[in-house]
Amino acid sequence: MLILFETPAGYALFSVDDDKVSKPENIKTLFKDASQASKLISLKAFHRFENTTEALSAMTALVESKPNKALLKFLKKQTKKSNTKIGVVDAKLAGSIKDEIGVSLELNQSVITELHRSIRTHLPQLISASSTPELASDLHQMTLGLSHSLSRYKLKFSPDKLTS
Repeated sequence: MLILFETPAGYALFSVDDDKVSKPENIKTLFKDASQASKLISLKAFHRFENTTEALSAMTALVESKPNKALLKFLKKQTKKSNTKIGVVDAKLAGSIKDEIGVSLELNQSVITELHRSIRTHLPQLISASSTPELASDLHQMTLGLSHSLSRYKLKFSPDKLTS
């Protein structure tokens, strides 16, 4: 199974061992620390945002449970090679993705929610264990930049409109 995880840096697809994570109560014990988590889950693919503007448009679409073109293209590319299920934490977003590209989705929402929580907890270690260690160091800075941009967008605030 693949788990879609949205970060301020881009979209990540994590590959998960289905047999070991079939029950939500197992996930909590299996993902106690990052070393255990990295044995059960690995970064399969990552689509990095080009700039903060792309990240902002992607995140605003996700807040509205709508996949943007970059996400759909990324998922099509990653799922055309295999017939694995994708777990998406937002049920409305999952339905939209299924309608758009026709991939099979994991339906056990409690397992997906626990996996998503575990990935969020150990994200820097999981990313640095992959082939993109520089991304782990940039993640904090990207998180800060996106949070400022998203706040401005939600408040309709523009720093260019300020006058002295």
